[in-house]
Amino acid sequence: MFADWSPVIERLVADGFDEITVRILFSRAEVTFEPSAMSSKLRELIEKVPRPPSDSSKAVYQWYLKENVIAQAHAYLQEHTELLENINHKYCVPKEIIVSILLVETRLGNSVGEKRAFNTLASMALSSDLEAIRPYLPKKLIHPGMKILPESSADRKRNGPTQNSKPSSCMPAGVNSTR
Repeated sequence: MFADWSPVIERLVADGFDEITVRILFSRAEVTFEPSAMSSKLRELIEKVPRPPSDSSKAVYQWYLKENVIAQAHAYLQEHTELLENINHKYCVPKEIIVSILLVETRLGNSVGEKRAFNTLASMALSSDLEAIRPYLPKKLIHPGMKILPESSADRKRNGPTQNSKPSSCMPAGVNSTR
């Protein structure tokens, strides 16, 4: 699905990423708008009443604490130590954190899903106001004038980048900061 990526591109450039690199990334044919991730997340947020974690959610996380799963994660870390250390050096993320994320999100690469992560994350960034995803939400879920997200893209343009969005010394390789 075609999207005008201008707001995301402008925000990334304002946050210090190299404009040419960002424009090249977003001009690729495989970069498409995928509203499903954001619309399903909003559906969950609107429909769910806050409640304490259930026993079933605790059971999900218990899986990661099993001895054999921890052993698999440790073996993965040992097998990929050089790569993980390079990633740590470039991005300042400890190798144990990287393996933990890979374990939870992909079961160490064994379950990567069907959608492109870049498209999902870029689409979520583009969905900064309800109007961008309203067509993909069930009509009964929302009502006219409803504002769910705290800051619209117009607000962000007016306010500029957030304090937490400034580039750090751990900028991804090949992405030049203009600050």
